[in-house]
Amino acid sequence: MHFRFEAWDDTPTLGMGQTLKERVLDSDRVEIFFAPDLTLRPYYCLEMAPSGETLVYRGQFYREMDWDWTLPGLEIEAELLPHGYRITGRLPISILQKLDVLTADRRSMWVGLFRADFSRDASGALQRHWLPWVSPDTARPDFHVPSAFGCLRLED
Repeated sequence: MHFRFEAWDDTPTLGMGQTLKERVLDSDRVEIFFAPDLTLRPYYCLEMAPSGETLVYRGQFYREMDWDWTLPGLEIEAELLPHGYRITGRLPISILQKLDVLTADRRSMWVGLFRADFSRDASGALQRHWLPWVSPDTARPDFHVPSAFGCLRLED
């Protein structure tokens, strides 16, 4: 599976934490979540920063995270652009099959696609803006819920 995000962003924000998790979660980023079904037991997450750093983890509904989980075969490239950043990547279909996230015909899967767009206000405080592909219609932004997922059709 090949994917590409091009994020238009006048204020690319990169996290400065000590750990990969801190740096990615404090950065602008694009995200892909995928799951075998809408029970989200389990679901898998890729959070990719403009630096190219990528946080991968496995979750169980609701917000039970395995931060030590790894995703072999994932390839990510990031590029800062004059108007923002681009993230491209690929993941072998065999890995998606192993995780059992593809439908029987291997043509679709349950996916959440998201963007975190951070900026700083005049006082320097971090402002967070969340952009989902499918609006989860929750009181507060929350992408770790079934209503944030849609059915993504894969094309050759």
